[in-house]
Amino acid sequence: MMNLRRHTCLAIGAFGAAAVSVVAYAVPAVASATGGQQLFNAQCIACHGVDARGVEGLGVSLVDSGFVALSSQRELIEFLKVGRMSTDPATVTGLVMPGFAWMADADLAALAQRLQSIAE
Repeated sequence: MMNLRRHTCLAIGAFGAAAVSVVAYAVPAVASATGGQQLFNAQCIACHGVDARGVEGLGVSLVDSGFVALSSQRELIEFLKVGRMSTDPATVTGLVMPGFAWMADADLAALAQRLQSIAE
């Protein structure tokens, strides 16, 4: 009986590890263009506009942004995590671009992918 319990626990443990692996791989798949658009809608529209062409006095156009177009996805993710202070010499507006370090990496990747698709 003890041996049966041990094997059952090992099987459950293996299943749990497999389930965690599935979840870990499923997150990036869910972080699709749709997810990126939803994140853009929730986090970016207020300053960059519904059409991503910017809102005067708030955020620049992302459609013709050389910064977005020339940045790799990794660079955009890092930028999104940190944002930009108004005193940064690279700022275009002189306003703060908030950082999103609180967002999950998969969400940041989906958002960066969406931004790149806008600036293409």
